[in-house]
Amino acid sequence: MARADRVFMLIALCVVLAATLIGSAAYLGSHDDDIGETVPELSTAGRNSPSHVTRHQGSRRANPNENVSESTPAADSVDVVSAGSDSIAGTVLDHEGLPLEGVQVRSTMHFPIGRLNYGLIDEHETEVKTNREGRFLLKVPPQGVYRLEFHHRAFAPHREAMIEPGADLKVQLEIGAAIRGTVTSAATKKPLEGVKISVRQGSGDWKAQTTTDDEGAFVLYGLPVDGLFLTAELDNYLPLRNHIVRTRKGAFLDAPLSLETGKTIRGVVVDEQGRWIEGAVIKIGGRKTRGDDFGRFSRGGLESITHPVEVYAEGYLTLFQQVNLAGSRETAELEITLHRGGTLRMEVIDEKGRALPGIEVKAFQTWGGRSMWAGGNTRHVAVTDSDGRATITGISLQQWTHYTVRAWAEGWAPTFSERISLTEKEKEKDITLVMRPGGGITGRVMDESQRGLKGAKVILSFSDVHEWGQKKSRTSKAVLTDKKGNFTFHDLAARRYRLVAMAPGYATRYRGDLEVSGSGTTEGIELILASGDVIEGKVTSEEGAPIEGATVTFSSRNSWGRGMTDKEGHYKVTNLGVGPYTAQARASGYSTNEKREAFPEDGRIDFELSHDGYAWGQVIDKTTEKPVPRFTVSLQKPRRGRQNSWSTRKRLNVEDSEGRFKIFAADDTYRLQIESRGHIIYQKEGVTVHVNSVPQQLKVTLIPGGAIEGWVRDHNGEVVPHTSIFLRKFGGPAEEGFRRVGNTESDGYFFIQALETGSYEVAFMNKPRIPLTIQGPVTVFAGEIAMSNVTAARPGQVSIAAALADGKPSRSWCRIRVTSLNNRPLSLKRVWRNGAVNWESSFQRSEYLYLGRNTTIGGLPAGVYRLEATYRNFAPWEEEIEIRGGRTEELEINFKKKRREATSR
Repeated sequence: MARADRVFMLIALCVVLAATLIGSAAYLGSHDDDIGETVPELSTAGRNSPSHVTRHQGSRRANPNENVSESTPAADSVDVVSAGSDSIAGTVLDHEGLPLEGVQVRSTMHFPIGRLNYGLIDEHETEVKTNREGRFLLKVPPQGVYRLEFHHRAFAPHREAMIEPGADLKVQLEIGAAIRGTVTSAATKKPLEGVKISVRQGSGDWKAQTTTDDEGAFVLYGLPVDGLFLTAELDNYLPLRNHIVRTRKGAFLDAPLSLETGKTIRGVVVDEQGRWIEGAVIKIGGRKTRGDDFGRFSRGGLESITHPVEVYAEGYLTLFQQVNLAGSRETAELEITLHRGGTLRMEVIDEKGRALPGIEVKAFQTWGGRSMWAGGNTRHVAVTDSDGRATITGISLQQWTHYTVRAWAEGWAPTFSERISLTEKEKEKDITLVMRPGGGITGRVMDESQRGLKGAKVILSFSDVHEWGQKKSRTSKAVLTDKKGNFTFHDLAARRYRLVAMAPGYATRYRGDLEVSGSGTTEGIELILASGDVIEGKVTSEEGAPIEGATVTFSSRNSWGRGMTDKEGHYKVTNLGVGPYTAQARASGYSTNEKREAFPEDGRIDFELSHDGYAWGQVIDKTTEKPVPRFTVSLQKPRRGRQNSWSTRKRLNVEDSEGRFKIFAADDTYRLQIESRGHIIYQKEGVTVHVNSVPQQLKVTLIPGGAIEGWVRDHNGEVVPHTSIFLRKFGGPAEEGFRRVGNTESDGYFFIQALETGSYEVAFMNKPRIPLTIQGPVTVFAGEIAMSNVTAARPGQVSIAAALADGKPSRSWCRIRVTSLNNRPLSLKRVWRNGAVNWESSFQRSEYLYLGRNTTIGGLPAGVYRLEATYRNFAPWEEEIEIRGGRTEELEINFKKKRREATSR
């Protein structure tokens, strides 16, 4: 029996034993057991490293004596032993060099930075398994460049990049690792079924996942031997995200997990009349739930952070808001009011009046002119039924919002409606869209010698239709030119278009002045491609070692390109226009190398990067004395000419279970800043970075911040949402102003965190409902939450009618200034001081009044005020007035002509 087969038997035995070995759940164990004694101790390869791999470009002649397995699709054809221009072949071996059967081989079209996609296919994925001889054959489009991934439950995943058709690979896999465990509820200690367990490696897109069984158990095989990020998720439980685990080759890692219930957002969804909305969709952090028959909903298992909430229902406009659960409240109670939107009813027919089913209709917004925009709102997309009818709801009723509806289907020209605007008076509209074959564009792509270019890629897109965040945008088409360089586009709508032509070795050509009208064909389009530079090179260190993952960019007057180095330090950038170029190479841990007015020599530009210095250390929580696993570290320099203002030179987001960081930068002296959620910002000046010396390891202690929370209510006791909140240190320097820290939520709740120990003043301002209210001093202690509920005083207001004394009508504006005479601040005004935004108390407010119309100035605290009004060449007006809380004072302004002064000779 082969050694690999014995490994499989031992793995299967471990699966059976796993369920009996799972005990009570601790948070996360780090015990590991060998998978079996038959696994040798091989040298550890790098992360998804292509070690022990050789490539043979071109085809391999079929061998009729080779034994082909019948167990997989790849084994059913003798073509599995050879690769042609439309396929990739290869052999997969185990760690002992023996052929390995049953390996999943997946290919995806992948174009590295600097290489354009000439394959014409946006998405391509193929998967096969190796036969008994370890052979595989993948059928792929011949124009592409591909990434291959190899998966087997006993071996670490493996990846090969930048593989072209015709390649014949030889790949040897390394022994992998495995994780097993059980998931329980922290509250009940009972096992949890259906928990989604996923494991990923670094920032790459490799991921393995499974779910727990009815006993809460899970097992994951075929994992890399390295630090992995483990995540466990289950509805209504607090997710365990990106916990770092260390696997070992040929061994199981025991990982018992425990999930907390977390916090909850619940509430009710109603319409403008307070009636329940049945079945509303509530998205909290990307996860959906539905309201019941009474509009009620509840979502548990939420983290102590600010959550984006999106609510929508059929026929209503979408509502977006933020809910902060970082405070002491375990449950946020919401009452969400949705407003009715408009409805568009579409009928799609052909030229003979026959209904067309299965047609996609989509509503685009337009803001003047012909240009149209559509984001990722899937609610504005529908498909016609068997009668050719479709309905789109949730259309905005604002007067300035206009819509255009597009109908799309294969074999038809896209059809666009006229501009549509719905209002409160006209909330519904019926539209008929007639689908037609459409027009066309034909042309030719040539080189500078007027010779046709075969295989050039030509992309046609609308000049005035924009779709963002759409997987199938329908806004562009692509074709490859024939052997004479000709191209043709059919089924085009009557609109303006833009053409892009590209070919290897030529600079990309753009043309954006094409118009298609009716069913005619625009012919004779000529696109001449100038020879473009294809620049290759190598990026090395001062010692001559290749640098992998370095980014190389080139820019000139008419082009821009970017490439990335492979493991040997090589890069390649295609389709560049004529130089000279500004060339730049950068990589983590090295100083940037920039070359100006650069020309390639024999098509090459090489770069040598010098090492950067670094600062490093460990971050510890002062209260728990445990490492802080997630934080952001920055190196900053003071801005010239701006006091107390800093610019960030280097920034690094850290995820490390031991709280360690290492940030590279050029030789200099910096201010080090570390930010972590719930902690006071740490700053240390005078941190020196020098390339020729090893810096002292920094021991950073983060202090948990204090917080202030509460609710803002008006004089009637009703919560006041969307109130601006400002904060400043109490008893600080006189010139120190407030800083804005956010707004109250829809239920009037606010939470201000990461505060140092001390006393603060908090200001609240919502002009329509409450006057400026300053609460303080509020004392805060590190790691604790101070409660500060606010009930605003009853505001007063003044109603003013302004007109001209001579009775002449005017449709102009005049300015009025309100000044407090008893030292009561009316608002906070924004000022810049020391390079930062501050807010100062203002005892004046300026408003503009429309002549001939009553205007109300509200949100004024009770007190005595002076009102001054000015209008053009008329005499200024002034009056003092006492305003009482909850009262409306009425004033009338009559502007009089200025008296002419007598002139003396």
